[in-house]
Amino acid sequence: MIFMAKAKKKSLKQKFKYKNANKQKGIILRSLDGGPSLFRIYDSHGNFKDYEIIHHDLSVQILDDSAEFLESADKKKFYLDYSRKVLGLNK
Repeated sequence: MIFMAKAKKKSLKQKFKYKNANKQKGIILRSLDGGPSLFRIYDSHGNFKDYEIIHHDLSVQILDDSAEFLESADKKKFYLDYSRKVLGLNK
């Protein structure tokens, strides 16, 4: 397993507690400084945990009205960004 190999490199003595992540809601955060992408989970008190994303082909479902796909006219560039409405470009 790739994760276990990476985890072992970080600390051979460190132990991990495992919890199934299926159907867990959270927010994917992209690092602006080149660091790892994170999956943030909030609890009922507003506290959060950030999990470094190591999974390479994770299945996701977007549940955010502020998201919109963009495709260039030449069909060579594709983006997932905030919607035009959120950015004030809905004219």
